[in-house]
Amino acid sequence: MIWRRVGKMALLEELAVCGHTHHLDAVAEAGAIHTLSLNSIPAKAAIGFVSRMKGLRLLTLLLGGRGSLGEVRHEALESLRVWRVRGFSGLDLGNFPGLRELSIEDQLRLTELDLAPVAESLRKLNLWNCKGLQRLRGLERMKALEYL
Repeated sequence: MIWRRVGKMALLEELAVCGHTHHLDAVAEAGAIHTLSLNSIPAKAAIGFVSRMKGLRLLTLLLGGRGSLGEVRHEALESLRVWRVRGFSGLDLGNFPGLRELSIEDQLRLTELDLAPVAESLRKLNLWNCKGLQRLRGLERMKALEYL
């Protein structure tokens, strides 16, 4: 019920959700949100609604669980943070062609990351404690990268 009310908040710009999942998709109706943090969201909770949030520029996934972000596509997203998400093992950056900043921390199951889809836009890349990361493809094609 609370998320339906949040969806009607036309001026809400930043939102952090911690563990709540019931009717979470109603958040997409709050059109002014540019910063969204999904904290402790379980893997079974759908987050595809993020794709409908046209004004969103920064998305953070913290804790919780999720194998990938395959259900999320967002052309205007500028910054993506994936920190300590249990079971996270895949990220298709082709779903985020406008990405300027990417931060991935404590993702032990992530073995490969293809940067080629964001070679023209990515300026900042942070990879911390990704001990399973064996292959970082497309790094040599990064034209806008300023920070690694």
